[in-house]
Amino acid sequence: CVFIDAGSTNLAIAKAISPELPFTLVTNAPAIAAEAMNLPRCEVIVLGGRILARTGAALGIAPLKQVEGMRFDQCFLGACALDAREGLTVFDYEEAEFKRALARQSGEVIVAMTADKIPSIARYTVMPCADISLLVVEHDMAKDRLAPFVERGMDVRFSALAQDPEIP
Repeated sequence: CVFIDAGSTNLAIAKAISPELPFTLVTNAPAIAAEAMNLPRCEVIVLGGRILARTGAALGIAPLKQVEGMRFDQCFLGACALDAREGLTVFDYEEAEFKRALARQSGEVIVAMTADKIPSIARYTVMPCADISLLVVEHDMAKDRLAPFVERGMDVRFSALAQDPEIP
């Protein structure tokens, strides 16, 4: 059972999933749910609530309560910024609380970030870097920008997705 959070990077991840993979996908993003509907072996669960136009994600008390009753093997968590000292951060208070709940319910937290978000800091803390199981970055990100994360013991991998011009 995998949760894929809203965001353009996570949508690219959803588009890259093999149609042969049998799994349950849970999301708060209608766009990601629609993409997952193309996967014949995937059971799709969409969390309900108010959809924020800015993020394309359902937020609020309804999806938060739904998440509290679920357990995820992996969670692909989206965010606005990542800094080695301040951790993963977002600009919306309600979104930060929702993401913290997702992390609590997940065996692994995977974060895929584009170069423009590293290093940077948004207003509300989601989690420290130590709680991120895996950080996935663009294939051409400068290694010196990643050094502070590697020094903190983070597992950092380079994405092959960024090499595909069809994927944002």
